[in-house]
Amino acid sequence: MTFDQDPLNEVDNAIFSLLAYLDFSVVSGSAKIKDLVNMYSRYMDKTKSSYYHSKFIKGIEDILEKMSTTNRFKDVWVSDYCDMLDEKNQTQFSAMCFILGHTGIFVAFRGTDNSFVGFKEDFNMSYSQHVQGQLEAVKYLDYLMDKYKGSDVYVGGHSKGGNFAVYSVCGLKEDKRDRVIRIFNNDGPGFSKAFVETKAYKDTSVKVKKIIPKDSIVGILMDNEEETKRVNALGSTGFIQHDAQNWEVMGNEFVEEECGEQAQFLDDTIRCWLSTLNDMEKALFVNEMYNIILMTTDAKKLSDISESKLRLTMNFIRNMKGLDPEKREIMYGVVYRLFESASRVKREKDLHKKLKKAKQKEPSLKSKSEKNSL
Repeated sequence: MTFDQDPLNEVDNAIFSLLAYLDFSVVSGSAKIKDLVNMYSRYMDKTKSSYYHSKFIKGIEDILEKMSTTNRFKDVWVSDYCDMLDEKNQTQFSAMCFILGHTGIFVAFRGTDNSFVGFKEDFNMSYSQHVQGQLEAVKYLDYLMDKYKGSDVYVGGHSKGGNFAVYSVCGLKEDKRDRVIRIFNNDGPGFSKAFVETKAYKDTSVKVKKIIPKDSIVGILMDNEEETKRVNALGSTGFIQHDAQNWEVMGNEFVEEECGEQAQFLDDTIRCWLSTLNDMEKALFVNEMYNIILMTTDAKKLSDISESKLRLTMNFIRNMKGLDPEKREIMYGVVYRLFESASRVKREKDLHKKLKKAKQKEPSLKSKSEKNSL
């Protein structure tokens, strides 16, 4: 069914958010998806970038090819492709617009891929008040709101792109913000506590649907007050599950997954740990971890970490000893607080279990007492 017959749903959102990872420089102005496939294929044959020949991108290209033959997607227009790299400010920003017939438009912001560079970018957001890409996202969305006046607007993105989607709407003037129907944050990091307390965020958050895999790592970073759906996903770690291509679909929605005990423990531990660190400590930890991984392993992607956990841990400990005394002291403090946070969360959970068990026993104790009095 077309979008005029059946409105945009959460799976459509994820598909468009994934397409934002593709290089649509070949599109001059706009093009329908059914016409775009061959144009894109010819263009990609000429590129030598390893990024665009990765397994992650190949999977999205397969999705694009299938879309070009379906009634729902083949006549959707792709327009306003934007791709900018500002090396001076270390900013990479990319976005595009999908015109959904008479239904409105979907604005998709590119996120980070499965590389360590991309994951580092997500973690960088945990100690930055705002990044240049967020400001570019506001300008881009504002431009499209003027261009497509009268259209209903949906906004989304995966990973960093999900964060940009929320931020871009927060940055609009109130009358434009009212035109946004729904915002999708697909396993993207949240925001600083100060930002979450702003009126713009509080007004915007009621329109946000956050979708995270069952063992999410990126999506639980920072603060948010967004409606969150945890979904089933393939892969043994949150790194692998971060790829939305691994999320389980049934019909027009993702299969919901209850938060397991281990996943909840990880969520609570990371939140507790991050709350104990200042911005300088977060920045140092992220940068040193990134450098150690690059220097001591052959891993290139997040999924490679799971294949060398023990070696990575040993290398991390060994390389911490080689830091200058001041950095080493800070790093030891950061790592200590991680274990301290895990221990605190475990104690609280154990106490909660004991209280719950005691409460369950109360009726039977009361019943026994009443029986004895008789």
